[in-house]
Order: sequence, then C-alpha cells, then structure tokens
Amino acid sequence: TTSSPEGRDPLLHGYPVPMTEMLAVLPGVAYAARGSVADAGAIGKTRAMIKRACEVQLARGGFAIVEIISNCPVGWGMTPEASIEHLRDVVPRVYPPGVLVDRLKAPSAGALHARPSVGRGEPTTDVGTDKPVHGPGARG
Repeated sequence: TTSSPEGRDPLLHGYPVPMTEMLAVLPGVAYAARGSVADAGAIGKTRAMIKRACEVQLARGGFAIVEIISNCPVGWGMTPEASIEHLRDVVPRVYPPGVLVDRLKAPSAGALHARPSVGRGEPTTDVGTDKPVHGPGARG
C-alpha cells in the first residue's frame, strides 16, 4: 500500500485481522460470510450472501454479517487490472471467501419461521414471538 510501499511488516503494521471469523464464533451470530467482487461469479455469490443475511435478519434469527473484500488500485499502487488480479489470486489466501456460519436452515417454505438452533446455552428469542428461549444448561 502507499503506507507500506516495501511490503507489510507484521511487527510494524500488525497481522491481518480475521474479523468475520472472530464474529462468527460469538453467541447470537446466526450468519457470517465473506464475499468478493473479483469477477462476475464472485459478485453473484456475494449478492446471494447479502440476500441470505437479510433473510436471517428478517427472520429475527440473530446477527448477520457479510464482509465484502474489494480492490483498491490507488492504495495498492497498482493498475485497476493488476488490483483485480491481486484481489482474485492473492487476497483469498488471507481472507478466503465463503459462508463461515449459517445457523438457520436454508430458506424454504416455512423455514423463516423455524426456531434457530441454540448452542452453548445462550438465551435467544423464539422467532416471531419475542419469548425467551434458553438452550441446554441455561439458567433462568
């Protein structure tokens, strides 16, 4: 980048932060995914991830996040074409695209009203009722 023209030194600039992976393990996160805009196929998959995240939110299934990785030719000091190649070939080694977590069933007739799976005893609410639901081992 323009701030690290000789390359990234983890001791000086820090290591990459896998934010989506970090969020995916938290209680209450129902959907976490990472998409890309590297090419038409990746954009289609990213669009589907955004749609799924919206479905999860509308179903009140829990927090949903989609991280979208994109190029930055100016910041990377590359031509637009080179930055797309970098986004397609290099960036996924550190930030692989895909769905990390989808705790609700795939959408189908009636699936948006299904109860989300409850793990590790964290309380949640029953979809569509606001009534608290407690998982195994939860108190209260």
